[in-house]
Amino acid sequence: MLAKYPQPEERFDNEEVADEMAVVIEVITALRNIRGEMNIPPGEQIVCMLRTKNERAEERLRRNRSFVENLARVKEVRFGDSHEKPVYSAFAVVRDVEIRVPMERSRVEEEGKRLQKELAKIEKDIAFVEKKLSNEQFLARAPADGG
Repeated sequence: MLAKYPQPEERFDNEEVADEMAVVIEVITALRNIRGEMNIPPGEQIVCMLRTKNERAEERLRRNRSFVENLARVKEVRFGDSHEKPVYSAFAVVRDVEIRVPMERSRVEEEGKRLQKELAKIEKDIAFVEKKLSNEQFLARAPADGG
């Protein structure tokens, strides 16, 4: 408790490195989101295809490939457009990176059904609110300031 409080060292301030890691974290987060939305079990390894708009972005991801593989449970990372585009895939965009995860047709269809249910629920909620707002008595009792 008598030691000096640690001070930041300028040699560790590097905006380029911080930005590079931010992109890697965003790609990992997008892959984890895809896994969650598509109900991919945590233990299941996936393949991901990364297409970048420039060589610099691809170079950054190649340099940090092991982080993507380990933290997003990816067994294979493919770069560029040379690979065949999958018929069914989950898709996300992070900055200059397009992310595709090939999927089985059944998984994509399940996600479509889930989204249809969610859409139906939202439409039902909208109809409920619109019905309330069209009711003169409801509007007359509502506070004038909206609170």
